[in-house]
Amino acid sequence: MDVSRLSVLLPPRPPSRVDLFAVVLAFIVLTTDYLPNQDPGSGIAWPVAVATFVLGVLIAGPGARSPLGRSLAQWLEDIGYAGRLLVMGGAMIIVATVFSIFPIPEQVINGFFIGTLSSVVVTVSVNYLHAKTIGRSNTV
Repeated sequence: MDVSRLSVLLPPRPPSRVDLFAVVLAFIVLTTDYLPNQDPGSGIAWPVAVATFVLGVLIAGPGARSPLGRSLAQWLEDIGYAGRLLVMGGAMIIVATVFSIFPIPEQVINGFFIGTLSSVVVTVSVNYLHAKTIGRSNTV
C-alpha cells in the first residue's frame, strides 16, 4: 500500500506518550483478561468485535480528518484537561448505564470491548510506526 494512501486512514497527528500508554494498557487487558479468560458458555460476538474495530479505525483516521472531526478536536482542546476528563467519564457512565439497563448478551459486550481495545492498539501502533515520532500530548 502506498504510504500517502495509508496516512488518510491514520489520525492527523503523531501519537503522544498518553496514546502509547493507552496502547500498553489495552494490550495488557486484551491479552490477560478478555481473550484467555472467557467462560466456556460466554464467548465473543466476533461480528460485533469486527464492526467495532472498523468503526474505531474509521473514527480515528478519516473521521478525525473530516470537518466534524476537526471541530470536535478543537472543542475538546478548548475545554481543557478537566473538561476532557468529564466528557470521558460521562461517556463511560452512559455506556455502563446502557449495558446495565438493556439485556445485552455478554458475547456482544465482550465483542464491543475487544473491538474497541483492538482498534486503539492497531491504530496508535501503526500511526507511531508511520510517524516515527511521538507528538505533543494534548493533556495540558
